[in-house]
Amino acid sequence: MKGRYSFPRSERLKSSSTISELFQKGHAISLAPLFARYRIREEPVNGSNLQIAFTVSKKNFQKAVTRNRIKRLMREAFRLHAPPLRDKLRSMNKCLELVIVFGGKELPDYETVEKKMTRLLGKIENG
Repeated sequence: MKGRYSFPRSERLKSSSTISELFQKGHAISLAPLFARYRIREEPVNGSNLQIAFTVSKKNFQKAVTRNRIKRLMREAFRLHAPPLRDKLRSMNKCLELVIVFGGKELPDYETVEKKMTRLLGKIENG
């Protein structure tokens, strides 16, 4: 199935007002070193049932190269493990807005990020 494991632009959460609202009113899940804020809405936004943003603390990682690497790792893990979540949202006709923050102090390896991302998405998917 073409596009099943993609991460299209329509799924990227860019609105600063939406992100601020998520941090104020959204639900929180923490699985160290990942921390997520999310909100489930009734109507899809921009034709997409899922909108997500990834962020890494500048306080813990001063170099942009390191922050970008961590975000790439998180995006890749998300891209590979998101299809079941997308399918569930589509069947329920709901929209999920999600921000995932990396809060660790050391550069992670892909296996760690993938394991935590899988558990995080599972928790969001199951309630």
